[in-house]
Amino acid sequence: MKKLIGLVLAAVMLLTACFAVGEDSDGNPFFSGEWLEKDTQFTVLDVTRKISGGWEIELTSPVSHGAWVIRGTAFFDSGRDAFVYSDGVKRNLPEQEGDQEQTGLQGTLRLTGTEDSLQVVWCEEPEGNEIIFERAPALPAYEYTGADEIEGAVANALAQDERAALFLTEPGYVTIPCPIIHRTEMTDDSHATVYGSFWIQNYVKRGTTLESISGGEYAGIMTLEKADGKWKMTGMQEAGDGDDYAADIESFAAGDSELAEKYFAASDLLAEPQQTIRTRLIRDYVEANHLGITAYHDFGWDPVDLAE
Repeated sequence: MKKLIGLVLAAVMLLTACFAVGEDSDGNPFFSGEWLEKDTQFTVLDVTRKISGGWEIELTSPVSHGAWVIRGTAFFDSGRDAFVYSDGVKRNLPEQEGDQEQTGLQGTLRLTGTEDSLQVVWCEEPEGNEIIFERAPALPAYEYTGADEIEGAVANALAQDERAALFLTEPGYVTIPCPIIHRTEMTDDSHATVYGSFWIQNYVKRGTTLESISGGEYAGIMTLEKADGKWKMTGMQEAGDGDDYAADIESFAAGDSELAEKYFAASDLLAEPQQTIRTRLIRDYVEANHLGITAYHDFGWDPVDLAE
């Protein structure tokens, strides 16, 4: 348990959460959400205002961290006793003086900061080690900043696609699309048909790395129209799942084996030219928003450096 807490104390965990101040007389949530920990997963936070005063706090780690739980009541700028539970039970400590045996790894919790910039501080006793939990702003929304108007219209349409939320696993994320355009056919100066493999990827910030947390591919044909000087998506035909995927790709290609091969090859986002396109779009987003991010990372793979 000491080793586990030591690992936990080694990181500053960032919260991206819903924030709602309740009335002093009610028990509505004060704020709740997920605390994001650098290089690992997340911890669920729940803080509830108590009618009798203070806030009931519970911090629960994922199973990968041993399923530890910190529970206690916190008062603003004033520490109060709390206990750490692991695997559903308190961890034993040496018997204390008095009639009641003290169990559980003990520490204190306190709220600091302001309502706009709250922090929860856990202090382990008797060592006095502290870990600070704080809110972090969400990543800015994606907007294409490149020079290709067609690619920009496709990318912006994907970034705003409601299906991105279906893949969401953590708050504070950003959707950065990766449109792999295989062919563009211009009907006239204001109408275009784009054949492509359209990727939607969600990321969260871990230190100076964008961590990929979810995503999906939509192979298909997108139609665009230029109005008021800007290209916008007007429709999209997509390949189905399973056996329908291959059949629909062949239908899109209409006998063009080279085009069909581009579709099938683009299902691997780590291969070229997909990775180069993805890296460029992420780099443009990072630079446009001055985020100081140096790499992005897919689980199980090495980080990809954004340096040119």
